[in-house]
Amino acid sequence: PRAMDKLEEVESKVDVVEALEEGLQESKDADEAGDEDAPVTATKKASLVNKISATFKSFQKTLDKGDKGKGGDGDDDAAGDADDSSSKAKGKGKKKSADQLLSPAKQAGLKEKIKATLKAFAKSYAWNYTKALVQVLSDQKAEEQTQRQLETKPEDTTPVMQGLITKRGAVHKNWKARWFVVRPDYVVDYYESEEKYKEGAKPKGSIGLNGYLIVRDPNQRKVRALRERMKKLGMDESQATYEKYEQHTIECYHDTRRRWLVKCQGEEEFAKWSDMLETCSKRAPVEANTDPVEVKAFTSALGAAALQLGVKDWRSFGGSEIDRLCSLITEWVSRSSMGDVWSKIKGPLKFRLIMKAKVEAALKTTVRTLITITWKPLDAGLKAGRSKLEAVVKKLLEPVNKAKEAILDKIAEKCSDKMKPMQEKTFQPVVNTVVEMVLQPVCKSYNAIFHLFDTNRDTYAAGVVESKDPTKGQHELLMFAAQESRMRAAGKSLRQLTDALEKLHEKLPGPIAEMTDFVEHIVTSFGISAWAADTQKSQKSLLDAAAFTYHKEVSARIEAGEDPAKVTVEVKESVHVRMMHDARADIASRVCSLLENGIVAPFKEQIMKALQTVFDVLNKLIPDKIQEYFSVEMCVDTLLGRIVSRMLEQTVTPGIEKLQLQSAPPE
Repeated sequence: PRAMDKLEEVESKVDVVEALEEGLQESKDADEAGDEDAPVTATKKASLVNKISATFKSFQKTLDKGDKGKGGDGDDDAAGDADDSSSKAKGKGKKKSADQLLSPAKQAGLKEKIKATLKAFAKSYAWNYTKALVQVLSDQKAEEQTQRQLETKPEDTTPVMQGLITKRGAVHKNWKARWFVVRPDYVVDYYESEEKYKEGAKPKGSIGLNGYLIVRDPNQRKVRALRERMKKLGMDESQATYEKYEQHTIECYHDTRRRWLVKCQGEEEFAKWSDMLETCSKRAPVEANTDPVEVKAFTSALGAAALQLGVKDWRSFGGSEIDRLCSLITEWVSRSSMGDVWSKIKGPLKFRLIMKAKVEAALKTTVRTLITITWKPLDAGLKAGRSKLEAVVKKLLEPVNKAKEAILDKIAEKCSDKMKPMQEKTFQPVVNTVVEMVLQPVCKSYNAIFHLFDTNRDTYAAGVVESKDPTKGQHELLMFAAQESRMRAAGKSLRQLTDALEKLHEKLPGPIAEMTDFVEHIVTSFGISAWAADTQKSQKSLLDAAAFTYHKEVSARIEAGEDPAKVTVEVKESVHVRMMHDARADIASRVCSLLENGIVAPFKEQIMKALQTVFDVLNKLIPDKIQEYFSVEMCVDTLLGRIVSRMLEQTVTPGIEKLQLQSAPPE
């Protein structure tokens, strides 16, 4: 019992420290994000810092007393901690405070190091921005695409869900009712009230939940964390309890970002919002930015920075540019410059873990602040000058593109003797085999999509004929493609292609099948999971277009006074023909995309080996002034793209014409 009393006393200290730390960190996040509870005054922040320091001192005394009574029981780490704590308590040394761990001199050194890195990153990003702009503008070709016959469904701005929820503030931890609105892209906006939302006011804040864990019982998550701590201390974790949060509280938890807490009104609302927030965590966009130039530039600059800083194994978990850059630089600083700081943290295990977390939080705050004051003006400046830069680049690209085409013709002429035999003997047989393996499963998936549409269309038509009202059941007709479970069933045959393509070597001619590394490279390059997900997005767009076209034409003719029974049948037949036409175009696009993924990289590897001896000659063909934008490797990529496109056109198009597309339920 005495041990449990001591544990409760210790845990209460831990909770106070964690709450204070979280409040301080979230207040800074709120200042940057413009959260409704910001700003917090400098005096308030200083007060929080002082409270944290005082709490740590009190907490340390409790731990020292507890460790003296333990007598070294428990695991080796715990015993070592107790001995160390006891010796400190006897005056043999003093524990380092949190402020001493990150001394002014250390902080100044880290800031200069980070500033120098950010300065280099800014130059890299500006250069990659220009390069990405050139690439994007160069790729903008007036390519003829198959004309779609179904009407495109307008972008839906209708909220997926909205309602009143009580949200906990970032700083003061007070609970306020807010009107939550889930946008079509599954980002959550919250407003001061429903009235403000309807008036068109700006949201008080936005929540991107991609990568978050939606916790339906925050108390249980706290209990699990508490048990882990107790286990490290060699104590009985079965006694852990936590009952701070009220019933119907939902926690949106992330290891490195702000933690969101909301409360619902009753069990029904709790179930609805728990499910919706879970969906948002899966469907909300990973990256905040979607501009192709900015995405290309930032991704290239960030990758180059990771290599230069020696953290090649670092991985981005999405978010804004500031989030990702902060994650990279924090990881680099922690690995390269914080070893001496970690070595200074002494005392029991639990204290060391908390102190390390505190220092890491301080480090993240410093890094984020420096990144913000560097990134925002850089980003704003490039965006402001983009229109002028585009005009200059377009003007300069005209003669460059002419020179590029002339160079490509010369390179194609010099390489044809080596490329043509490889194309005919190796790659054309691979394309033929893969097309044969892929077309039927893709066809089966689209047939399931047709069945899904037919079922929902017939249900809608029956309601319209009975009521003579085209608005009856329109929501179900227009939104059924958003039902993930049905779409997933229709996409089963797409996902099964992974197993089929792993046996590609069994289907290829003997000489090619014996090239095991080459065949394995092709299989791994397909990227079936990502391709299947993109194909399902195309299928959803097809369903949306068919449903929108059907509803629009049925509504127009019924409102014009025509017989609903006749209208629903005639429009059904017309939309069916157009849907089949657009589906064939979709299938051609998706199969070509899969083959390009799998063929281009292995083909390029083989071509580059074959052309190694003529690279010096090829390089001389490219003027020095455009080599940064137009390399031999880029030439090879362009030539390969053209060759593969021709091969696919000759193989895929005839195969699709033979497909038996029809409505059929998924297996």
